[in-house]
Amino acid sequence: MNFTITDTVISAGIASVTALLAIGIKDVILHRRKKYEEELLIHQRYSKPLQKSIEKLVRRLIELVKNPDFKLEFRQDATEYSNYKYLSTVYRLMAVLAWLKISGRELTFYRVSNKDNISNIEVLIRRLKSSIADGHKCESRRIANILEYNGLTYNALAENDINRVGLYVDRLLLNACGKKYTSTSDQYELANRVIETIRTELSIDTEFEVSDELMKLIFTREYWIYRDWQDGIGEFMTKSGQNDEMDQIIGFKEFEDAYHNNDDNRWILRTTELFDGFSMSNNPLHDFRVDQIRLILKESFYLLQSLKNIKTRGKVISDEAMKVIHDELIELSIIDV
Repeated sequence: MNFTITDTVISAGIASVTALLAIGIKDVILHRRKKYEEELLIHQRYSKPLQKSIEKLVRRLIELVKNPDFKLEFRQDATEYSNYKYLSTVYRLMAVLAWLKISGRELTFYRVSNKDNISNIEVLIRRLKSSIADGHKCESRRIANILEYNGLTYNALAENDINRVGLYVDRLLLNACGKKYTSTSDQYELANRVIETIRTELSIDTEFEVSDELMKLIFTREYWIYRDWQDGIGEFMTKSGQNDEMDQIIGFKEFEDAYHNNDDNRWILRTTELFDGFSMSNNPLHDFRVDQIRLILKESFYLLQSLKNIKTRGKVISDEAMKVIHDELIELSIIDV
């Protein structure tokens, strides 16, 4: 009798514990599911406009690469179409920087997918920002181009010395004219200072003739939008949402009005510098922006691809459209097969 009662009690106890565990597990699963759904909605809220803005930038940069003779500039005597292309290109980059500013933390904080995807987005955002902000390789490239033009083998010199002298010359140009070479009163004198610095620091006996080509190599055009500037551009392009609505960015009309009505708007000017007079037909030895635009295009595509790969409800860009872009970038040698 005692054995039967004990057995019944144990069975009942097991059943109760099992029921409690089942309820607990169910609550945990429901809680996690609810949290996942909430995070998914937040991710979609920020990811979709960012994807759309990146897609527009990617398509415009592809257009520039495919049409190397098209020159970006705004002129009063230019066609309306030409001026539109210029302004809309500037706007599209500023729009991406704005959505990165608005959505960056949200996209990398919530775990709507596996951690590898989230980490990958963080890396790709940093890489895109770096392609816009960093020109650390250009200092040594300038020196290498000057040496090769004068018949000196770049590989015969220590890479550390090339990098060191590159930074030295970069500071010299920055201090002399802020790299706004057209404002330099005597470019010839500055070019000679650069040449003498290179010859002295690298112990080169060869005399350098100051030709037009050498001047172009010394005063290679470059422009970098630093990270804090990128944040400032994002803030300029952002307008606060009402009540609980998320922030939005200003439309093209408002941007164009600001461009025409405020000539000294530093956030617009700090973006236009990247595109003024730009053409993919520019000699990359004379204009570092040619390679920079290609790099911005590549990093923008990889970020777009990564955002698209995180499963959300509804697609911003179709698989077919993404494949077309992918194939175009391969054909243009922007990305590898």
